[in-house]
Amino acid sequence: MTRTRDLEGQVVGNYLLEEFLGEGAFGAVFRSTQLALGEPLRRVAVKLSHREGLSDGEAVDLLGDAFLLADAMDQIMDAAAKLHLVHVFDAGRTEPDGRAFLAMEYVEGISLAERIARQGRLDAGQLTTWATEIAGALGALHRLHRPLVHRDLKPANVMLGRDNRVRLIDFGLAVRPEESEQASGVAGTVDYMAPEAATGRATPASDVYSLGVLMYEALTGDHPFRDLVPPIDLPDAGQEAWLREAKERHPVARPSTSNNTVTRKLDRIVLRCLKHHPSERFADAADVLAALTRETPVPDEEPAPPPDGKPARRLRQRLHNVEAALATTPSGRDRFDLLRESAELLGQLDQHSLAARRLREAWGMTEHSALLRDTRERVRLLTELAKAYRRAGNEFQAARFESLRDRDQNGNR
Repeated sequence: MTRTRDLEGQVVGNYLLEEFLGEGAFGAVFRSTQLALGEPLRRVAVKLSHREGLSDGEAVDLLGDAFLLADAMDQIMDAAAKLHLVHVFDAGRTEPDGRAFLAMEYVEGISLAERIARQGRLDAGQLTTWATEIAGALGALHRLHRPLVHRDLKPANVMLGRDNRVRLIDFGLAVRPEESEQASGVAGTVDYMAPEAATGRATPASDVYSLGVLMYEALTGDHPFRDLVPPIDLPDAGQEAWLREAKERHPVARPSTSNNTVTRKLDRIVLRCLKHHPSERFADAADVLAALTRETPVPDEEPAPPPDGKPARRLRQRLHNVEAALATTPSGRDRFDLLRESAELLGQLDQHSLAARRLREAWGMTEHSALLRDTRERVRLLTELAKAYRRAGNEFQAARFESLRDRDQNGNR
């Protein structure tokens, strides 16, 4: 049997497979040219199955997500929303090997995941533009007579074209909740999955949660629940439930604490998307779009920032100066000291989750260096870590660092 990727350079149906781009469980994707009467017509992406010898019915089943998306796009009346969905042009079965194939719009560019990996935190203005485009496309799908839920929204499934425009891709897990308002079966990527989706009950609000995680990660360079680590002695079967419960208790730091370009309005939108219970989030992505684009403020459902009195203003100014210094101090003792100073200031401003992250980074710097002068300094850092995590509501990490501190105080016995 010929490997799918080795079909590069061959003509399949009316498509010249010019360049192998990648492959997954379904098959391989090629940058291709559609031919008409033997002449080039347009550039497309062709997805070709690994499986051979398929009947027409089996090919239709295998390409079900493409038919689902094509049908949904036929019903969408919003032309702007369609700009951010990948258009399906053709589907069929190859002869004589019987592989399923799909021809679709070719998007030249990179994924949002690649952009975040290269750049780290994104400017809030640029991210808002892209989030508005994502919400517009998703919202159009959510507001159909029979809503369509993506179920696997994440940075890797958002393409940024050379025109700097977003395209949503990979609808392989998409479903129509139908009249039940819930899609049964667990599907998606765990780090971006809403709590109810992890128990097999996905709704449009589940896509809203995934969008919240995506926005948070793009704005801060971090996952909102990065610090949640199940106890080492917890059986694998219980870890999922532990994480769900921990996420409900764990307060998420405002994105603006890590990115000074984030407005208070955007803070509120992101945090509302990340609410644990679906009823507390935006109902669907169309509501997210409305919140992102309207001039009136989003209702403040989060604790107000520290009072704007002189002490708080001085603290925030000191924090701003420390964070600016951190941005230009990549390593060494100076960065270590700045991280601890930042954590102290954040704690005074009641931003304990972010304070714990700063201390965690400082702790990570000590693992392969001699930054800590003696055991007493090590014990002080571990004590600060335990206190910060406890104030942030993360009892597991607090207990972990207390255990390390106690071991050091007792001479590693």
